[in-house]
Amino acid sequence: MDFLYNKIFIQLVKLYIKFQKNNKKLKNREIIANNLLNNFGIIDNSISKKKIWFHVASMGEFEQARPIIEKIKLTQPNIYIILTFFSPSGYENLKNYEYADLITYLPLDYKENAIKFIENINPNIAIFIRYEIWFNYLNELHNKEIPIFLLNASQPQNKFINFYYKRCFSFFKKIYVMNKLDLPYFIDMCGIKKIKFLPDTRFDRIFGKVNESIQNPFLDKTIFGKSKVLVAGSTWEEDEDLLLEAVKKINAKNDIVKLSLIIVPHEPTREHLDKLTQKLNKYTFLSNINSINENEKIEIQLGDRIIIVDSIGNLLKLYANADIAYIGGAFGDGVHSVTEPAGYGIPLITGKDIRKSPDAKELKSIGALFTIENSIELFRIIDKLLNDNNFYSNVSQISSKFVNDRLGSTDIFIKDIEL
Repeated sequence: MDFLYNKIFIQLVKLYIKFQKNNKKLKNREIIANNLLNNFGIIDNSISKKKIWFHVASMGEFEQARPIIEKIKLTQPNIYIILTFFSPSGYENLKNYEYADLITYLPLDYKENAIKFIENINPNIAIFIRYEIWFNYLNELHNKEIPIFLLNASQPQNKFINFYYKRCFSFFKKIYVMNKLDLPYFIDMCGIKKIKFLPDTRFDRIFGKVNESIQNPFLDKTIFGKSKVLVAGSTWEEDEDLLLEAVKKINAKNDIVKLSLIIVPHEPTREHLDKLTQKLNKYTFLSNINSINENEKIEIQLGDRIIIVDSIGNLLKLYANADIAYIGGAFGDGVHSVTEPAGYGIPLITGKDIRKSPDAKELKSIGALFTIENSIELFRIIDKLLNDNNFYSNVSQISSKFVNDRLGSTDIFIKDIEL
C-alpha cells in the first residue's frame, strides 16, 4: 500500500499541482497550509493542554464535527482544538470560528507533510469526519500511537479501491457508523469489535438550533394571518416552476385555507432572482437577513403571499415559519439537506432524485417525506396536507420522531473518547 500510494498516486498528484500554477484557490490553499508546516512555533508543545485535532473536508462535514467541538469547549475550555479543512469553501467560511484554537488547511497528503504536520501539532487525539481519510496522516498518527477515531462514517461510493479503505480503516481505534444500512460493509472490512452505530451528530445541533429558532423566529407569524406557510429551501429553477404552479392552484381552489410561500433559492444570484420575479405579479423581497440583529424581528408587508429571500445562510431559521417544507435540488444533482426541516416536525416534499441522501430515503420510507415528479403531484400532496388534519398530524409526528430518536450522539461520543 505504501508503495502504490506514495510512488504512484502521490506522484500523479504532485504532477497535477505542478500544472495548476494559475489556479488561485489551490495556490492560496497551499500558501496557508505550508505556513503551518514551516512554523513549528505556532503551537507551544510545552503547554500541558490536551490537544484534539478534528479534520473535515468542507462545510457539511464541519456541521457534523461542530456539536462535538462546541460541547468539548463549553465543558472543558482548557482543551486545545485544532481544526483542519480540505476545501477552500469550508476554510474561507469558518477560518474565524470561535470554538477552535487553530484553523488551517490540511497540507496535501505527502509523506513528508504528514510527518512534519503531526510533529508540529502533536495531538493527543485525532478525529476524522465521514470519509475524509488520508493514508499518510493515518499511518503517521498510528506510528506515534495517537488514538484516531472516524466519526459519522459512511460507506464510500468508490468500491473499486476497497483495498485502500480497508488499510486506512485499520488505523482507527474506533469507527462510528451513522447509518445502519452501512454496518455490514464496515463490519466486513474491519470486524465487529471496531464498529459502533451512532446516529449523525448533526441531529443534536439541529435540535438545539430548532428550539432557538422557535423561541426567536425571524418572522412574526401574524403577518401570514390564517394562511398556512410553505418554505421552499435550496430551490433551483425547476423546483420554483412547479411550486408557483401548484401554489396558484391551491389558492384558487381553497377559499378558507390559503397558502403563503417563502422561496429560498440555492443560488440567489441577480440573474436567478430576475428570472424568478418575472414569473410573478406581486411578491415581497426579504433582503439582508445577515445584517439583522439576533433578537430583532423583521417587519414586512406580504405581497401576494410570496416572499423571496435573496441571501443565504438562514434557511434553518426560516423553516421555523413553515407548516410544510419543500426541499430543492432533487431535479438536478440530488436533494439538499432534509434533516433541518425534519427537526421542526413538519411534512417534507421534494423532487424525484433522493438516491444520494440516506436521510431522505429513510424519511420517505417511514412516510414523512413525499417525492413528486410534476406540479400535479405537488398540488395533490399539498392539498391533502392542508385539508386532512389527521393526515397532517400523523406525518408531522413521524417527522418529529425521526429526529428525536437520533439525539444524544454528541454525549456518547465524548464519553467514549475518554477526555
